[in-house]
Amino acid sequence: MKLNNRLQAVGVTAGPKEAIKMRPKVDKTWILPGEKILVEEKNVGYISAVVGKVTGKVIVTNYRLRFESKEQVTVKGSKDCVFMVPLGAINRIEKVGHSTVSRGEDSYGLDISCK
Repeated sequence: MKLNNRLQAVGVTAGPKEAIKMRPKVDKTWILPGEKILVEEKNVGYISAVVGKVTGKVIVTNYRLRFESKEQVTVKGSKDCVFMVPLGAINRIEKVGHSTVSRGEDSYGLDISCK
């Protein structure tokens, strides 16, 4: 069955073929019932003492802050750099960096202190 026929079967009428944009399915199985994504920022760097800078995205929900790497990182057998911090565990968030620094990569950052 073609895509347009499938859409029509569920009551959706599609326009020209170019108008249908398919995005890859994103894994959101970690979201709890009632949890909602508030902010999602891509191309964020996380600086780890173990592996250095890892590029990924930060997702803030009404419950937690989550970082997901977009590159594969190998740390003692681990393939993904993913961590979550409940918002209730965060004590302080400070913007770090200097306005005198050129606005290139890594000019500013966030320092997140937990309780």
